[in-house]
Amino acid sequence: MRDSSTAADRPHNSPPKEPAASPVLEQPLVGREAAVELIENAIEAAFHGRGGCLVLEAPSGFGKTRALKHAARFATAAGARVVQGQATRLDQLAPLSTLTTTLGICGGPFEAQLEQGAGNTATIGRLRARLGELVSEGRPLLVAIDDMQRCDDLSALALRILVPSLLDRPVLWLLARRPSARRDQAHDALDALFDSHAQRIELPLLHQDSVHRLCRELVDGQPGDRLLSLVEHARGHPFLVSELVHSLDRGGRIHREGTLAELAEGQDSASSDGELPPAFVTAVCERLIDLSPGARKVLEAGTVLGEPFTVHEAAGLLTDSVNDVLRATDEAVTSGYLVEGEPGLTFRDCLTRQAVYASLSTSARRALHREAAAIVGQEGRPPSQVAEHLLLGGPLNRQAALDAVSKATAELFQESPDAAADLTIRLLDKVDGVDQAAASLLADTMRTLACLGRADDARALGERVLHRVDDATAGGMVLRELTELLGAAGDSEAIIEHTRRVLAQAGIPDAVRAELLAEQAHALTHTSAMADAAEPARYAVEIAQQEGLRAVAARASLAGSMAARVRGELGASYELARCAVEAADAAELPVRYPRMWLASALVALDKFAEAEATLSLCEGANIYIPRGQWLLRLRTAQLHLAAGELDKAAAASAAGLSELEPNAPVCDSIPLFAVAAEVATLRGEFADAEQHLDAAFERAHRSGTRYGEVAWRKALLLEAKGQLDAAVRTAASYPITTSHLDGLVADSLIGPATMVRLAVRGGATEQARALALGVRTLAESNHSVASLVAAATHVEGLVSGDPAMLTRAVDLYRYSPRPLALATALEDAGAALLERDQPHGEQMRTEAAAIWSAANAKRARNEPDPDSHPRFPGASGDAHEVAWRTLTPAELRVVRLVAEGMTNRAVASALVVSPHTVDSHLRRSFEKLNVTNRVELTRLYLAAQPPSIP
Repeated sequence: MRDSSTAADRPHNSPPKEPAASPVLEQPLVGREAAVELIENAIEAAFHGRGGCLVLEAPSGFGKTRALKHAARFATAAGARVVQGQATRLDQLAPLSTLTTTLGICGGPFEAQLEQGAGNTATIGRLRARLGELVSEGRPLLVAIDDMQRCDDLSALALRILVPSLLDRPVLWLLARRPSARRDQAHDALDALFDSHAQRIELPLLHQDSVHRLCRELVDGQPGDRLLSLVEHARGHPFLVSELVHSLDRGGRIHREGTLAELAEGQDSASSDGELPPAFVTAVCERLIDLSPGARKVLEAGTVLGEPFTVHEAAGLLTDSVNDVLRATDEAVTSGYLVEGEPGLTFRDCLTRQAVYASLSTSARRALHREAAAIVGQEGRPPSQVAEHLLLGGPLNRQAALDAVSKATAELFQESPDAAADLTIRLLDKVDGVDQAAASLLADTMRTLACLGRADDARALGERVLHRVDDATAGGMVLRELTELLGAAGDSEAIIEHTRRVLAQAGIPDAVRAELLAEQAHALTHTSAMADAAEPARYAVEIAQQEGLRAVAARASLAGSMAARVRGELGASYELARCAVEAADAAELPVRYPRMWLASALVALDKFAEAEATLSLCEGANIYIPRGQWLLRLRTAQLHLAAGELDKAAAASAAGLSELEPNAPVCDSIPLFAVAAEVATLRGEFADAEQHLDAAFERAHRSGTRYGEVAWRKALLLEAKGQLDAAVRTAASYPITTSHLDGLVADSLIGPATMVRLAVRGGATEQARALALGVRTLAESNHSVASLVAAATHVEGLVSGDPAMLTRAVDLYRYSPRPLALATALEDAGAALLERDQPHGEQMRTEAAAIWSAANAKRARNEPDPDSHPRFPGASGDAHEVAWRTLTPAELRVVRLVAEGMTNRAVASALVVSPHTVDSHLRRSFEKLNVTNRVELTRLYLAAQPPSIP
């Protein structure tokens, strides 16, 4: 009960009804309501003449001192007399100093009496008399003494006598002490007193709701989620919560917006090792001052060894005897800093551990970690912990580090491959340079990361380390894994650049050189510079055959076959594809992909039966699928389309699209969408065709290659839909290059006729002649392929408008296995004959319709209005609108800078890329825009000024 009356107005045995305006504490005693209530009740009992003794016991920072201050203020406000004291380490050198210092603050002759000297019994008698004097004025007395664990022996003995003898007087003793491992007379005397004549009040850790409430009081608002998550690391320790919040606030790490107080952006890591606020680290370490030097060393050793740690490990690290470390450990446990469990010793909270670790100097940490590596290894700790200590111990001996980390990763891989990979990454960042041993470890790590779905991390690791490789063999090992990742990501340009840089080094073993050349050639086949793959592929095959590297020979032969196909050398393409299959068979490698390409080479040679037999081998369950089932579907769809079997082609392409992996190489998936679009167009499924073409164009823009085979199918669709103006513009933008003719003459072989017919219709005579010349050149290089000879005659007849030549093309197509190309030729020849009122025109058109019907095509050729003659408008404007859109953003940037007069090297410097990359972008831009030099490109750019160019 409390009242507003003063002590003078109230009898000494009357308790206060309500003290006047009790002062507010500096910080709230959150979570200490039960202890505060016991203290206040005891103070009120003193006004009834009942004395007693209360003992607050808790580790440092639990709020004992603030509880004593609260009691003093409450008692003073209630009218009681209060004396306060605090034991110090020096008290143990002066008998009775704890009590005399505390009671001496009241003044009077008592101190002089003590200085005159007297026996202990007489002195204790005088202390009792002094206490009697302090309560003789009718006011209860509160004696509050903090840090009693430091009390001197004689003061403790005196208390054991004084407290029981004053229980009938209004004297309340309020004593606070920390748990201590110390065992001496003072400790034993106080234990005996507290067990018999005192009430113990233990202050526990705060519950989570109390921690949140304390945090609200400290920030005077609503703490944010990140701040609350951080303070929960204190595990309910009041001092750690308060000091952490204050340190963060003083350091500007808490951002306030209205009533919300949240950790500033980027400060979430404030609880990680070495990232705690410096003021917090200092405050925590100052709390350790009562610990013995040995106990503090045990804590430091524990932060380095990691949790849990053992006494034996700490003794080894500190080079102390086990008995000494046992005593120091017992002190740290009793004081509440460590917790003893079955696995070993752990810190009660991670913030104290991190603060102690942060207080160590960098040199001390490194030295201790180096010692710890040997100690934990001897103690049988996992190799990963040994490696961790080595990594934290500063500069590494490469071989020792590799040995340790190799053992660690081998152990970790089964349990935690992520951790094994991360450990290797950290090692490789520590060592100077990468030799073959490190490269082998790196390659394993990259494979692990890729298997874990961390392909981007694996690629970044390989590219970061590649420039630090010590020798070409190691570089080849790293690059082998890197090219796999880059290939999966469709970044062929990066593969080409990396292989060229490594191949430029001296002393590369032949085996490594062959493999790198094969990878470079394979990467080139996925760019617009596919024809350039021939030379590295040829060198790779030669070296591989000399070295007996059948697998490398297979890969290089495959790339060479693709390059030969682009150059129009269909016979050479077939022979190299056959060599690739034979080499793969001899190496006992999975050969599904080479066989699928061999089937494609056979289709190009009109050998459909052999192609079908080859593809049937790829259906075997015993053949590995390196690229996915969708690629087999593509080759099957291409064969059926060439053979005029549209229903089968539609089913195969639909299956391929449904099986296409999200991460499938971009340039390989473009033909699948293009073929699906052509089939849908011929079947009259225009909406599906439009969708497939949009997907193909999007991939073509991303890869910057092979858009030609998409463009002519777009023209075919526009023609089928009757949008002749748009079809003509699309045809006019088609680049006349060998690499794009490859796509034009593939499969159904209706592409050349479609593009030439539209070019002629639009008045683009030169475009039409160039296309016709390209097809004729291709046919002459492959005169045994009936379809190509027929196609060359067909397009030449369209350019010249000669019905006889068109009729000749029909006759030639009859020796070809491609019925859709024959139907197209029949339509063109029939139309030319009908225009001249020559016989057989309608018969040819009827035969064409029968072929389309047999193929289940819904062919509706939209003939132009005789009064409408769309013309090719020239080099600028709408004619190149489609071509400009096919340039990638990177290519557009290069074009802009080149048009401004910059050299390739200057462009590379401005865009922070390699000159090779600029050259590749420029070469593709030439092809897409149908220009041959920088002058033409500049003129075209200045005339067009494409708005999409950044």
